[in-house]
Amino acid sequence: MTREFLDAVNDNITANASTFSDNTKKIIFMKSYMGGSAKDWAKAKTDAYATANTWPTFETFVDEFKKTYKSPNEANRAAIGLDQIRQNKLKPPTAVNLVSRFRTLLAQAGSDDKNEAYLPQFKKAIKGDLLKQILMLAAADKPTTLVQWMDKAVELEAVLLEAEDIIHGR
Repeated sequence: MTREFLDAVNDNITANASTFSDNTKKIIFMKSYMGGSAKDWAKAKTDAYATANTWPTFETFVDEFKKTYKSPNEANRAAIGLDQIRQNKLKPPTAVNLVSRFRTLLAQAGSDDKNEAYLPQFKKAIKGDLLKQILMLAAADKPTTLVQWMDKAVELEAVLLEAEDIIHGR
């Protein structure tokens, strides 16, 4: 729920940029849509800011909110998703879609595509024929990092699709 809430807040702020021209307005807007303990938390924070006449950046406020209310299960679900994702199960089952979803899951798991620990999961997620094509590359062209693997999967799939189009006269 936290992610959906923050997405909605950010969408509103972006769509109404002239209305939300400073950090205070953004924070007050976000607080106005909170309920329950989150509203109590935000009220205590904003009261303290107003009393001190010092407001943080909106990003700092959001970071504090996330630390307080982010579901610990979200990262766990994303980590499980990274282990279970398979290109051939996606719609459409393309490398571009796989890379996009893999990066989204990495972010939800609190990581990014610089974390090489997720390279085995990415290799496992690629379609078998594409994986074989990448593994058969000459050593100089073979990817070694997660980012390189992602880029190479997209690049080689495009080449394979172009070859299929030529072969079948499309």
